[in-house]
Amino acid sequence: MKKLTLTLLATSMLFAAGAVVADADKSIEYRQSVYKVVKWHMDPLGGMAKGELAFDADAALHHARQVNA
Repeated sequence: MKKLTLTLLATSMLFAAGAVVADADKSIEYRQSVYKVVKWHMDPLGGMAKGELAFDADAALHHARQVNA
């Protein structure tokens, strides 16, 4: 009986550890995608600030709102 209980406990712990790792991978993927979106909106803003791109108030407002969101 003890052996069965220990086996079931160990098995359930392994499944729980697998779920935590899967959640961690999803969290990392989500965080990286958020950074990509922020970069996508910050590049034009940075270009406008440096004078590399012509200033466009509507585009700047759009990108700033998206970064804020």
